[in-house]
Amino acid sequence: MPDENDLLKLGALPINPVDDAAPILPATDSPSALTELDESLLSLVGREIPKTASLIGNGLLKTGRLAILYGVGGSSKSWLTFRLAIAVARGTQWCGQSTTQGLVGLVSFEMFDEDIQERVLEIDADDKGGLDQVRLLTRDRLPILKLPEAGDQIREWVKARKLDLVIIDPLADTLPGPETNEFVGPIIDRLKEISLETGAAVLLIHHTRKSDSSGRKDDPLSALRGPSQLRDRVDLLMYIEKKRDHLRMLSFTKVRGAVEPEPVWLDATGEVTETPVSTTSAEENMKAVRNHLEQNAPSAFTADELVEALALRTAANSLVKSETYRRRYLAPLVEQGLASEAPRRGQKEKKRWRWTADPAALSGQSNKPVPAQQEVFEKQ
Repeated sequence: MPDENDLLKLGALPINPVDDAAPILPATDSPSALTELDESLLSLVGREIPKTASLIGNGLLKTGRLAILYGVGGSSKSWLTFRLAIAVARGTQWCGQSTTQGLVGLVSFEMFDEDIQERVLEIDADDKGGLDQVRLLTRDRLPILKLPEAGDQIREWVKARKLDLVIIDPLADTLPGPETNEFVGPIIDRLKEISLETGAAVLLIHHTRKSDSSGRKDDPLSALRGPSQLRDRVDLLMYIEKKRDHLRMLSFTKVRGAVEPEPVWLDATGEVTETPVSTTSAEENMKAVRNHLEQNAPSAFTADELVEALALRTAANSLVKSETYRRRYLAPLVEQGLASEAPRRGQKEKKRWRWTADPAALSGQSNKPVPAQQEVFEKQ
């Protein structure tokens, strides 16, 4: 007779059986057994199906599901992981999403006890609430766990601790070989079996692929390192990027069965921070530079002086660099014949630009930049 595990693997047994659930039919190795397991659509829509509990948000990450958080090294993935573990343990918000209180298991192959202690205390040194609901396996005492062979150990740990969320950081340390379909496929299979059997959600921490010339580095979904199975066979993908001024942005690049949340801005410790607001768009920046030169004609200004005078900022709320002024705002004005480079008063003097509504009438210059000047703009 098949046991409960066999039925779970075939999807014939729900994680949390209820009295009104569909009858469980025996499973065998015979191909004809599938005719005993199928169900009509009419029957399915007519019965009451218990809703799967959600650990994060409104169905963003449900129990028994698989997710991946990925980003480059140093993008605060571990910080975000600890904040998630504590939030679920307390049932508090994480990255603007509600959480359902539950037990968390965190497997950290990279960090030692003292590192984790420092980070947790920095997150909240005063409130110890919920920390006893997080079970740790750290680098100080963690055995080698290579999947799928170590699947039984992980499953028994999850069952013994009655964990609702399991976090493995990083996925790469569980691989017995290279990140190919040959090795990744069986690991995904095993983790899904564990999730279905125990009802625990599994979050894998992973890295992005190295930058290349294929354009994939500009695609957040394709930035995930490894074979396509990692993207195709999980329910939730979250991508954390490093931005300027020590900011991070968490985006949800794949969401199955829920509404995709808006990106969340974080500081370097994974704490939610205000969304940086660009005070002006590129077009408005151009207009501001143009107006400043026109209103102060015939005075000439260096790029640094324009930066200081206008204080325009980027989307990450940092000052626009003087190199950006030259390339993005001054060069087009020169090409349009609205501005020109002022004569230098010495070899060491920085380049200065001034408003020239009629450049041809000014020192007999053409309204097009001279070749040497245009070359400088293009290089910058």
